[in-house]
Amino acid sequence: MSKAYIVKTIYYDERGRHSYPGVSESLNCGKARIGWSSEDDHDLRLLKQRISKGEWNALRPDQQDAAKCLGFLERVKGEDYLLYPHQPAANHLLVAQVSDGADGDYAYASAEDSLDGDFRSWRGCRLLTPNPVPYNDSFLLPYVQSRLGLQGRFYELKEIDKLQYTLQRLSSIPPEVKPKQSMVVRLNRIRDAVSPKLPALLQQEFLRQDLSWFCAELFRQLGYAVQYQEGAGEHGSDLVVELRSELLPRSLRIGVQVKSYTGPVNLVTFQQDLQPLINGWDKNVLDYGVCLTTGLCDLDCQVYLEDHNTSHRDRQIVLMDSTRLGHLLMKAIGRFGSEEE
Repeated sequence: MSKAYIVKTIYYDERGRHSYPGVSESLNCGKARIGWSSEDDHDLRLLKQRISKGEWNALRPDQQDAAKCLGFLERVKGEDYLLYPHQPAANHLLVAQVSDGADGDYAYASAEDSLDGDFRSWRGCRLLTPNPVPYNDSFLLPYVQSRLGLQGRFYELKEIDKLQYTLQRLSSIPPEVKPKQSMVVRLNRIRDAVSPKLPALLQQEFLRQDLSWFCAELFRQLGYAVQYQEGAGEHGSDLVVELRSELLPRSLRIGVQVKSYTGPVNLVTFQQDLQPLINGWDKNVLDYGVCLTTGLCDLDCQVYLEDHNTSHRDRQIVLMDSTRLGHLLMKAIGRFGSEEE
């Protein structure tokens, strides 16, 4: 039976999150690619051989990072589905099916056939969605949509029947009568255009010491109970947000560490910001954690957090950097009222 996997192809810079260029064009040409494959010795077949010989510790850090995509070599089979979130643009989805037989076998492209020096790992495929599917399209089932935003560069979509049902519904509609995009989809495009500017505007309006207070008010406007903490007693969490629901046996406590930065946040700074949140976990009686920053965390930060969450199932942390914070503010900004000073 076919399986389905989600392949992340996005990158971050000082302007926010972007869809990696060339991936959708490659899918149209029958090549399903995955990144972290820029050097000749990033070929997953070579890395698999070395790891099988017990040479993991002898691999360079970039080779170890590339080896985290081994699932693309070992798990994917012919006729499996590959989902590409945020392709060819933000909040859109492309779905490809791996070719059956030798045409779908793993291959490693030459440097000349790379995408700007990367994405050399590939498999033969057939693009099933020539028209990108917006996340809020009524034909994309909620389960599929909810799995697209999980952290990780490559992971399995378990309930394959729901994906197949979505594809059947999409393929059954002639192109000329496909439903128009909803109002929500159109407004989301406006949000995506405006939100990258919001972090800089926040920093202008709220000084570093005011940011935690502002975030407390932001979460309150979204309907959460918030405990604002300050000073030595915070134990690494500037805010403690309580999530309450009749569907939960008890309220969940979420610790939020707030940091104000301009521009990119490097890995060393990110690790330093994360550690107090982890150290104060038990004292704040947390169920989950959030690292919230007005800066933009690069791929190294994303991978570091992914590794932390994989190895610490009882210390799960979500990153809310400038891009996600901007989206959250857009959602709540009208709730602050229209009072003028």
